[in-house]
Amino acid sequence: MMNTSMAGIDELLRLHPPTHPVLVEVMVRDYRVAVFRLALSLLADPDDAEDATQETFIKAARYLARYRAGTNFRAWIFKITVNTCRSLLRKRAARANLQRMLNMGTTQSGGQVEPEQLATQRDARTQLWDLVRRLPEKQRLVLILHQGHDLPIAEVAQITGANPKTVYSRLYAAYQALRGMIQQSIHLNLFENE
Repeated sequence: MMNTSMAGIDELLRLHPPTHPVLVEVMVRDYRVAVFRLALSLLADPDDAEDATQETFIKAARYLARYRAGTNFRAWIFKITVNTCRSLLRKRAARANLQRMLNMGTTQSGGQVEPEQLATQRDARTQLWDLVRRLPEKQRLVLILHQGHDLPIAEVAQITGANPKTVYSRLYAAYQALRGMIQQSIHLNLFENE
């Protein structure tokens, strides 16, 4: 009998049916941190990221029979994570639109940090992530997967459903856009300080 504390998903799928409880335990044990980090990168809210993480594992458990052992489990579960986060983002946008309509144009802070606190807490990393969040979704996603989670281009392509050349193209466009936004930000800061 195999020691499940050391076995991976692919090994366990060869020994057990996809509905076996040990598979969920190992899946969560091995991928929970990575899935949460990816969700947090995409959603920028720890509570939403936790919800997305739980939903990802529920979906993964439900559809584990569709996973082909021996392919790339991390890419498979990251793809579920990305799709779950996209769904949450769409719901968040719909809620925000509804809230705006109900408030008839008034804006709410939504629990955000006060501007004074924000100004003192911001550092270069925070500013960079603010710029990353302004990128179009396809560029932002490949940048987060490749740079933020150190995934190789082939795996990013598998997760996003794009071919590797498209991933390279989106990364290049993201870097160019970030470079332009950084230069514009520096330029604006120079004029404000005069």
